[in-house]
Amino acid sequence: MRDRARARLLRRLARLSARGVPLPEALGALAAEHPRLRAAAQIAAEGGSLDAALSESALLEPADLELLRASREQPGIALELLAADAAAQAEVRAVMRDMLLRPLWKAVVVVQLACLVFATNGALGLYYQDPLRWSGGNQVLAGVGIWLFLTSLFQLGPALALRSRLGRRAMDALGRRMVLAGPLLATETKARFFGVLGTSLAGGLSLPAALGRVRQSFGARGVADALEELEASARNGAGLVPLVRSASFLDPSSAWLVEAAVERPDLPGELLALSALERRRLVHEAARWAPLLGAATELSALVLLAWFGSALFFMKGLI
Repeated sequence: MRDRARARLLRRLARLSARGVPLPEALGALAAEHPRLRAAAQIAAEGGSLDAALSESALLEPADLELLRASREQPGIALELLAADAAAQAEVRAVMRDMLLRPLWKAVVVVQLACLVFATNGALGLYYQDPLRWSGGNQVLAGVGIWLFLTSLFQLGPALALRSRLGRRAMDALGRRMVLAGPLLATETKARFFGVLGTSLAGGLSLPAALGRVRQSFGARGVADALEELEASARNGAGLVPLVRSASFLDPSSAWLVEAAVERPDLPGELLALSALERRRLVHEAARWAPLLGAATELSALVLLAWFGSALFFMKGLI
């Protein structure tokens, strides 16, 4: 289930819970509108555990269930926090997708089409026995070869890599070394870290449990190893300030901001504010690079039209 849909459903559950509706009945009410919740509502109606029902609904991850259990007396507050967390993650994903990944994907597709037209141009020369026969053959090989390379590098390769834990970790490490993606991924990491940590602490989790939830939110990404070390240190009694100072994915300015936040009465609120600040920074950086990617896409389209026009001219001269 996508983050935006999760956020909407969690917010509706929170409102029903705040009105005094028990969560099993709230699930049943929402299941009439959302088929994905019917299995969860059936589990709850048959007397099954609420954790099992919510896991079946795909609304909550295992780490989210721990946060909900910590706020058992006031589940509406925990659900509202989880809804805000899901909405924040949806915003970050939308920025990365719409401003960066989508223009890059369009540019790759346009170049692939240009390669196919280039190969077609060479094939026409071979078919019509053009004097530049070997040149046409080279065009076919070059066009098809580049097309296969781009397809493997930007489409098939990532799709296969994301299916395995090792592949996702390799993709994350590669992205952090790229000139454009590296700084944006670093900002996205800080936004996620502060947001999930602030949500967890606001929901009543201890610092080790909150760091465990943060670690699970990153899945198989490389930063999860560093978070596992932080979680172990927190279980040994380390405080938040020493932990953020030792975190390899946080810069010194972020550590200083956390030190200042610890001195204030509402630490979870301060962490959520830091997450919002990093999200705004991410939007700003992505908006700065998006026009450049758009210009690259338009330039690639012009190249495609040039090759297509040359192919039509070549056909007209031979037919």
